[in-house]
Amino acid sequence: MAVRPYQRSRSFIRKHAVISYHSTMSGNGFIANSRILLLKFSKFLQRPAICASCVLILATWTPAIGQTTIPPGNVLPISLNQTTKADHTHPGAAISGRLMQDVPLPAGAKIREGATVSGTVVQASPDGKQITLRFDSLDDHGTKQPILSGFRAHASYMAVSQVFIPPSGLDRSTPYSTATLILIGGDVSYRGGGPVTHGNDPVGKPVGEGVLVKVLPNPDRGCDTPYDRNDTEQALWAFSSDACGMYGYIHRKMVDRGLLNGSGQFTLATAKGKIKLQKGDGMLLIVISPTR
Repeated sequence: MAVRPYQRSRSFIRKHAVISYHSTMSGNGFIANSRILLLKFSKFLQRPAICASCVLILATWTPAIGQTTIPPGNVLPISLNQTTKADHTHPGAAISGRLMQDVPLPAGAKIREGATVSGTVVQASPDGKQITLRFDSLDDHGTKQPILSGFRAHASYMAVSQVFIPPSGLDRSTPYSTATLILIGGDVSYRGGGPVTHGNDPVGKPVGEGVLVKVLPNPDRGCDTPYDRNDTEQALWAFSSDACGMYGYIHRKMVDRGLLNGSGQFTLATAKGKIKLQKGDGMLLIVISPTR
């Protein structure tokens, strides 16, 4: 017996939704193109009122990164994938980080946790006291695009690890999902339904393994550019709303953040010892200009 259009399986509808979605998106956002998708479904759904599945798919669909602009000021929280020693590297050496939290974008899109942000070593001093980096590529699970990003904050692996140990310690009576965490920079994340607070002021909310907060400037630590203010909640993972500069590295400092000159090349230096970027270190990068 022939299958009627409205009896199509959910997997069949989802398959054609993907085809229709990618053939109709024109950069104007998901909402504006929903009507086109409904029209394209008409050849399968002669009785759309019966097809609750297609309504659910359209209502919950998240556009892929390839169809959405990443606005300037968007923050990318990454964990470094490899260890890089300033005195044992060279210009052109690859460096990359894993995105540690979903990053929300306009029109309901997002860059998914686990995406890879890649770049290169631009320059490194032979004595190991200075290194310049550039992150210029984003791979969101197979969807690649160029980016231009500058620097906001860098935390050691130990500083990052400390965030996820509640001040009261770990015990069986307190589920981790409801634990209170002290973020890098001092903000407090009240998991289990509470806010994220900066001092006494709520600045965002805990989500999954990270936070969504409004980014604040921090002039005392060197973050006071137009990129350092964002009223749109940003994914900061283990970092506070005003996190800026170095954490866990006493003698290290940021020399150039690569923001105002638009180069995307940022420089870190140390007054003592040699620079070693450890696998698992956390970084906050800031998108400098709109990219597609």
